[in-house]
This record gives sequence, C-alpha cells and structure tokens, in this order.
Amino acid sequence: FYEKALDMQQETLRANHPDLGVTYYNTACVYYKRGESAMALSIFQRVLEIQKKHYPQSDAHLALLYSYM
Repeated sequence: FYEKALDMQQETLRANHPDLGVTYYNTACVYYKRGESAMALSIFQRVLEIQKKHYPQSDAHLALLYSYM
C-alpha cells in the first residue's frame, strides 16, 4: 500500500515535499521489518535527503532516522 501511495504522491508533490518523506519512511520501515535491510537503507537515505531540507540537524526526526541506518 505504501508503494502505491508513493507512486501517487510522486505524481502530485515536488520531489522533496515532507509528505513524500513520510511515505518513503513508512515504506522503508516495512522493508526493514521484512529483513530487507539493503532496500530499507536505500530508502532511508532518500528520506534523510528530504528531511535535512525541512528539519534542523538536532531534530528528533533525524535522530530516529539515523537509528535505523
């Protein structure tokens, strides 16, 4: 479901929109929990790129993301 939502959001939102980052994050968590860590890491890195544009370095969003990486 997250991948379908991601496809829809990519069509309507700009590439670094925070909502897109949330959907990427949720998708990465699914891959992580399924044991597909390489795919999850790739997506988490994309989330990091997006979040760095919207949150200060000391933000809890970034800290949580780094904990998965």
